[in-house]
Amino acid sequence: MTQLCRPVEGKEIQRFGANRSLYRRLGQLGHNGRDIAADVGTPVYAMAAGTVLHAGWSHDHPWLTHHAGIAVLVHHGDTISGLAHLSKVAVKPGDRVEAGQLVGYVGVTGTAGGTPHVHAELLAATPDFSNGYAGRLDFEFEPTTEETAA
Repeated sequence: MTQLCRPVEGKEIQRFGANRSLYRRLGQLGHNGRDIAADVGTPVYAMAAGTVLHAGWSHDHPWLTHHAGIAVLVHHGDTISGLAHLSKVAVKPGDRVEAGQLVGYVGVTGTAGGTPHVHAELLAATPDFSNGYAGRLDFEFEPTTEETAA
């Protein structure tokens, strides 16, 4: 399974595949990413090195829906990572980013309602939108220093 850098420090509040009953009503098998709670305005960082494909409102990109709000997509070669519900972006399409580089700030845009959080997701470079998770793939975050020491 692919491991990516955490885009923001905070508690993971929803994992990939969770909340199946809600997401089945939306035509999916479960949640299509990982949500990390963080205060509005907290810096958000790239999960891996790549080139920015999209930075801005989700309705301006064909793969994203209104649910994402302000989002950043980064192309990594064979995969694309997405970060959604941002308050603003710090990059533009075509920018080269490194893992851990600032790309935006936590917000509550799109359908983020409730706890402010970042929605992190991963897609294949050529997504299979019929996979039951809107083309998204499961992934893990690289262990933090605290997790490796335990």
